[in-house]
Amino acid sequence: MYSILLSLVIFEISRIIFFIFNWSAFSHFGFVQISKALFSGILFDCVYIFYAFSPFIIFHLLPFNFKIKQSAQWCAKIYFLVIIGVGILLNLIDSAYFNYSHKRTGKELFYMLTDSANPIGSYFLNYWYLLAILVLLLFIAGKWYPKIQNQKLEKFTYRDIPHLFFMILISILGMRGSVGLKPLRSVDASKFVESGLEALALNTPFQIISSLESDKPVNPFQTQITSNLSDNSYIKNYKHKKIVNGKKNIVLVILESFGRNRIGFMTETPNQSISVTPFIDSFSKSCLVFPNCYANGTKSIDAVPALFASLPSLLQQPFIYSWYQANIIRGIQYYLNKEGYNCSFYHGAANGTMGFESFLKKAGAIEYFGINQFTGNKEKEYDGNWGIYDHYYLHYFNQELAHKHQPYFSTVFTLSSHPPYKIPKEIELSLPGISNPMLKSIAYTDYSLKLFFSERAKSPDNENTIYILIGDHTANADNDYFYSSKGQMELFCMIYDPSGEIKPGINNRIIQQLDIMPSILNLCNYPDSFFSLGNSIFDDSTKGMAFFEMYGSYHIIEEEHMLSISSLNEKKFRFFPKQYYKLDIPFSEKSYLENDLNNNLKHLIWTFFNRLEQNKFY
Repeated sequence: MYSILLSLVIFEISRIIFFIFNWSAFSHFGFVQISKALFSGILFDCVYIFYAFSPFIIFHLLPFNFKIKQSAQWCAKIYFLVIIGVGILLNLIDSAYFNYSHKRTGKELFYMLTDSANPIGSYFLNYWYLLAILVLLLFIAGKWYPKIQNQKLEKFTYRDIPHLFFMILISILGMRGSVGLKPLRSVDASKFVESGLEALALNTPFQIISSLESDKPVNPFQTQITSNLSDNSYIKNYKHKKIVNGKKNIVLVILESFGRNRIGFMTETPNQSISVTPFIDSFSKSCLVFPNCYANGTKSIDAVPALFASLPSLLQQPFIYSWYQANIIRGIQYYLNKEGYNCSFYHGAANGTMGFESFLKKAGAIEYFGINQFTGNKEKEYDGNWGIYDHYYLHYFNQELAHKHQPYFSTVFTLSSHPPYKIPKEIELSLPGISNPMLKSIAYTDYSLKLFFSERAKSPDNENTIYILIGDHTANADNDYFYSSKGQMELFCMIYDPSGEIKPGINNRIIQQLDIMPSILNLCNYPDSFFSLGNSIFDDSTKGMAFFEMYGSYHIIEEEHMLSISSLNEKKFRFFPKQYYKLDIPFSEKSYLENDLNNNLKHLIWTFFNRLEQNKFY
C-alpha cells in the first residue's frame, strides 16, 4: 500500500509538470477547476498503477518466505521503478506533444515510435530536459521506496485470508477505476472536470490502456437511428455546377501547424507585436479567403485522409492504423485519374512517414515523392530532424511542376513548422523581432511560400493552375479561446486563381477539411457521382458546416451555432457572436435549430460508421 501511495504521488507530480508545460492551454480556468482536475486525475492514475503493478501486488501477497530475501526484494524494487519510469516517460512525452496534438496520446504513440521515418534520436536531443526530469523523479521514487524488514514470516493462517481478499478487492476496484457497472473510460473525464480540462485529469498510460482495450469501433448512435435511414444525401454530383472553364491544374499546399491563430490578418496575437505571416497577409488580397475553416482531426496523420478522401477522425486511432485500414477507399486521385489528370504528392520527409504513402496509393493511383526521390543537395538542405527545409523543397517542387503533363493535380506538404522548429541559420537572421521558435518557423514557411509563388508566377502553366492553401491542424496558441473545443480546430483556407476566374474576396461560409475533395472535383468539372461527407465550398445550395470528435464528444458547427453531444448523449448548445465566440446558452429540446443540428450530427456519424462497417466508403 505504501508503494502504491508513493506511485500515486509521483504520478501527481508528473501531472503538475504536464500542467506547467502546457500552462497556456489551461490558464483561463479558475483555481478550483484546475484543482478539481488535478485531484480527479488520481482515479485515472489508479487504473494504470493497479494494472501495471498487479504482478508486484501478487508477489507481496504470496504466503512464502522467499519474498523477503534481498535478491527478491531487489527484483521487486527494479520492477517498481521500471513501471513508474514507463508511466512517467509517457506523461513527459505528452507534456511536450500536447501543445501539438491538443490531446492525450493513445496507442497511436506506438505506431509513431515504430515509424521508421520518425527521427526518434532527435527527440532525445531536443527534449533532454524531460529526460532529466525523468531521472529526478525516478531518484525520488527509489529514495522513498519502502524498506522491508528482513524477518521470518509466520505461517500463513486463515486469519490472513481477509487481508488477501481486501487487497484483491482494492486491486480490482483500482483497475476498474469505478464501482459502477462499467470501468472508467477516457470519455468519463468530462464527468469530473470542465470541458477543456480532460487532458489534465487523464494520464497518457491510461489513455494507451483504454485504446488498447478497444475492440472494433461501434457506432455510438446506432440504437438511436433507424436502420432504414438513407445516406443518399452524401452522394454528390457537380456535373451542372461548373466553376471554371476547361481542365485546370490543381496545386494543393498543406501547411504544417498553420491554424487560424497564426495568420496575421485573421487574428490579433496579444504577445506578438508583428505578424509572422506578412506574405500570406499580402497574398490573401489576391485570393478567395475562407476564414471559417475547421480541421477534422488534431494531427497530420488525420489531415491527409480528411483532405484526400473526406475521412474524418472519429475513431480512437488514426484511420491509417485503425481496424478499417484495409477498407476500400476512393480519394481525389482515384476520380481525377479517370479524367486524365497526372496525380502526385510531395513531402520532404522520409518515405513512409505516418503511413501517407501507403494510404494515398491505396486511395488511388498517385506518384509519391519523399526524401528518397529528392534530387537536391540532401547534405546541405536536410534539417537533421524531419526532412528538407521548406524553401529548398518548395523550390524543388516548383521545378517538378514544370515537367508535369497537364492537366495535373499535385500536392506539397510543408514540414519546417514542426517541433523542434529548426530553420536555416542564414534565414533565421533575416527574421528579426521573433524570439519564439515556433513563431519563427511559421515566419520561415511564410517566407518560403513567398519564394515559391514568385517562381510560379514565371511558369508558363501558372495561368492555368488553381492553388489551394490549407493547414493540416492547429498548434499551441497565445489566446485562451484557441484552446476551446471550437478554437483549437480553426484553420485557414485560401484559393488563388491567377487567371481571375475565381474572384478574390472573403467567403464566410463554414468549411472543413472534408470539403476539399468535393471542391477539387467540382473545380475539375468531374462529371460523375461520388461519395463524400463534405460538400463543395462552391455549392451554394448546401449550408456550410463542420464536425469533429474530441475526447468522446462530437461537435457540429453551422453558421454561429455549435452543438456538442457526448457519447453519453449529453448535449450542449452554444451560440457564438462574431467576436471571439465565447457565450454559452442553455440547451432547449424545443428549439428547431438545436434539434436540426442534433439530427444532422447523428446522421453524419451514423453514415460514417455504417459505411466503414459495410466497406462502402466510396
